[in-house]
Amino acid sequence: MKPQPTDSYPIKLCGMTSLADVQAAADAGAHWVGVIQVAGSSRCVDQAQAALLLAAAREAGLTGVLLLANLPPAAVVELATTVQPAMVQLHGEESPAAVAAIRGALNERGMAVPLIKALAVDDALTTAQVMAYAGVADWLLLDRPKDPDQRRKATIAPAEWAAANPLSDIPWLLAGGLTVENVAAQVALGRPHGVDVASGIEADPQQHPGVKDLAMMQAFVQNAAAALAGLSP
Repeated sequence: MKPQPTDSYPIKLCGMTSLADVQAAADAGAHWVGVIQVAGSSRCVDQAQAALLLAAAREAGLTGVLLLANLPPAAVVELATTVQPAMVQLHGEESPAAVAAIRGALNERGMAVPLIKALAVDDALTTAQVMAYAGVADWLLLDRPKDPDQRRKATIAPAEWAAANPLSDIPWLLAGGLTVENVAAQVALGRPHGVDVASGIEADPQQHPGVKDLAMMQAFVQNAAAALAGLSP
């Protein structure tokens, strides 16, 4: 399944926490923005703020993505109904069957909301495990493990994994430690259909997670766009 032409090679800026940053993402030339509703995330916003941020994304011409993790289908449908995202990203340990159940529940409510399934890349991840999601998720996202201990143990980065296990026929986003400085090289190595960044566009992600830096957003989008444009069809 190839990405749709209108969504080909998107640049997603994730972890939005303010209306000003959503507008700044649009001004920088981003295509998608992510809003996180995952308990424990340093960039998590409440439901009311999520709705406001996603509405601002629509008004700015951006695709607003709601990030959720390990929720039952009914809860995903309820949140999607309330906050009205353009897409939903499942960022937990959802199995292919769980993703299919969520899709089915959304379809039953007449909600054609595309799904992104995030997968943590470690040394044990196999192509078969990734391919199992190809028929139930619209996009995949390859990221670093969320758990710090698992991240330290992993010896392979998402772009390196993709280079060794090409996923050219599946729309997928590259994430995990992308920055203004390394995005071009990582895109050239992994050859994704798009990129996703959060902390890499923040001046102080440790002390002020979620607070974006306009100059970093602009530079990241510029470098990512040039790198993605350089990929062969």
